[in-house]
Parts: sequence; structure tokens; C-alpha cells
Amino acid sequence: MTAKNHALRAGAPQDKQAHHFGLLSELAGTWVGRGFNLISKPGLAVDKPFVLQVNSTVETLTFDPINAPIPNRGSVEPDLTIFGLGYEQRVTDANTSGLLHTERGMWINVTPDGSDAQRITRLSTIPHGDSLLAQGSALRAPGGPLIAPISAVPLDAHSGQPLKRQGYFPPDPLAFPQVNPFPLPSDFDLSNPNAALDKALQGQDITHTVVLEVSTDAEPKTFPPDLPGPYGGGILNIPFVTRNANATSLQAKFWIETVTPKDGPAFLQLQYSQRVMLVFPDKAKGGTLIIWPHISVATLVKV
Repeated sequence: MTAKNHALRAGAPQDKQAHHFGLLSELAGTWVGRGFNLISKPGLAVDKPFVLQVNSTVETLTFDPINAPIPNRGSVEPDLTIFGLGYEQRVTDANTSGLLHTERGMWINVTPDGSDAQRITRLSTIPHGDSLLAQGSALRAPGGPLIAPISAVPLDAHSGQPLKRQGYFPPDPLAFPQVNPFPLPSDFDLSNPNAALDKALQGQDITHTVVLEVSTDAEPKTFPPDLPGPYGGGILNIPFVTRNANATSLQAKFWIETVTPKDGPAFLQLQYSQRVMLVFPDKAKGGTLIIWPHISVATLVKV
């Protein structure tokens, strides 16, 4: 029996439907590279308020297109046909090869028909017991990326103000066990982890950049003002995570860069900067809630 046309959702050849993926299309494939991972962890096991951990990383990030259309049926607005890519991320320590992070999820194009502004959504799960939905926008820009500095300074959870008092940031002394591994990687800039991305761009000629920006916050302040919403999403955690180091929000920016060397063919490069806010009590300060930025950066090339 032959399926009726209206019920058939078979995948078409990739080159025939790449436009359905919008600016996500260039993600397809496997990317490898290096970066850094910064996280402050509760220090109960070593009798410290926190332990600062910074790892040099090696990463593999693979995107597989979902070739069949995904129909979302509308009741108060027109139907929305979604195309997307599944992905898997594996991050290991560059010195020990130990696994630091593994993640699976999807990036999907949720742009309504006829809209000029491309809307994207990222769905992901990680085995600490967290799942997230982050939404945002995609755009293409000439030249290389504009990468703003990013702060790793912790915040007071009640006032939202930076905590730079003695012994908090930077840790004093910068020594084991409050910093682990010790010492910090010599080429890592604690005052601006994004400096590693700028350094990787030195001497490169980038003709254009696709910018993907997503956030779990309802009103991200860095999105171009002419791109309509909705944005936002959220993070769900298992009770252990919620009680000890609650992941409350995520902001991430990805840059897909077309690099044109003077003496070779053009190639694609993927950079990203991601910050997850972790909230946990400081027992040394009477249970004061501290917000610690968990920052990951990397520069990858498609292989």
C-alpha cells in the first residue's frame, strides 16, 4: 500500500532542503577543537566555600540533520513546520583525557513562514540531571565576529551585585585545594575567558559570520532590537542539583565563521561562549546565596 501524500514525511536529499534549516544549515557535520571550561563548585568535601576549577579542553561536536519536516499544528496561529539538527557534544580534559562534559540535544529552526527574522531554539540534556530549552535568533554579518568580554566574577543572589571581597574573586591564595587543578592554565585569562576566542582569531581573514544567540532568559539584553520574540525558556534540574548548585539560567553565543587563508582554500570555524549561572549557599557566610558563572569557550573547525 502506498502512503497518501499528505501523510508522507520522508526526508528529502540534503541539498534540496538546506534552505529549510535557515542559518543552522552550516552546523551540519563534525567539529573538533580546543577551549577552556571554568566552574566554581561547592567545596564541602575540602572544607572550603568553593573550589575554582579551570580545565584546558579538547572537544568534539557533531550535528546530524533531521531530514524530515516536523509539523507543529496551530490552533490560534498557522501551522509551523520545523527543521532541525540533533547534536552530541563531548568535552575532555586536554591534559588527562578525562571526560568533563557530555551533552545531547537539538537545534531547531522555528521561523514562521514569511518572517525575515530567523528564530532558533536549542534543546539539551546533560547527565548531571539537567535539561534546558533556550530560544533566540540567527543572523549573518560581514567580516569577523564581535566578541565582548565576559565576567567570571560571582554575584550576590539577593542584590545582583558583584562579589569581589577578599578570598572570593580571585581566590586568595590561588592555591590547591581552592583552585583545582592547580595552577590555572597559563594561557587562560581569568578576568575575561573570552580572550581565548579573540586570540584564536589573530591573523585570520574572516569573510562573513553566522551568529547564533540563545538564552533561557525571557528578555536577553544583547539581542538586536529589530528581531521580534518570543525568547526565553528554562532549566529543569534534579533535586540534588537544585539544593547544592542550582543551574538557573543559560546564555550562549555561537559564531560560524568562513575563514579565507591567503595560501589555501576557505574553511569553516565554529566558536562559542556560554555562561550558566549556578546558585549555591556559602556555609562560611551563614548560608548566603552566591551566583557563580560557569563559563565554557572553544574554537573548533569542521573536519
